[in-house]
Amino acid sequence: MLRKLKKSIKYQYSLLVSKYLSDGFQNIKLGIYVKYVIGGVSLFIVQALIVLFLTKVVGVKFLFAYAVALALYVVLAFVYHNEFTFKKMVNVRKEAFRKFLIYMGISSSLSYSLVFILTTFFIWAYFPALFTVAICMSVINFIVNAGWIF
Repeated sequence: MLRKLKKSIKYQYSLLVSKYLSDGFQNIKLGIYVKYVIGGVSLFIVQALIVLFLTKVVGVKFLFAYAVALALYVVLAFVYHNEFTFKKMVNVRKEAFRKFLIYMGISSSLSYSLVFILTTFFIWAYFPALFTVAICMSVINFIVNAGWIF
């Protein structure tokens, strides 16, 4: 009985591994990550410029400006990564966009929370906190985007 259970578990594991190695995680390559980082850095610069504009010119509070910039970042990131990083713009599926929105909601909330914690409790300046969080989240976001969304 234990042998059958062990054999069944091995079989299920092999099915799971072969599914994920063939379906999604083939996108995890250095060249694709470089494209991902270039897009991420470009979008980070746009996000930082929006935050600067809203805080310095318009005069809104930093966390509100960051939330607005984050929302714009999500839309631009989907378009960029679909078109350039993973080259899937030809067959954009509603399911992929839905997954992307769900994950980016989670990721953005986590980013927002980390920036809030770093700036409020650890008294970091805003831009070092943004930069640190962006670097950390880059790796996590790439793995999730390559393996699950695109």
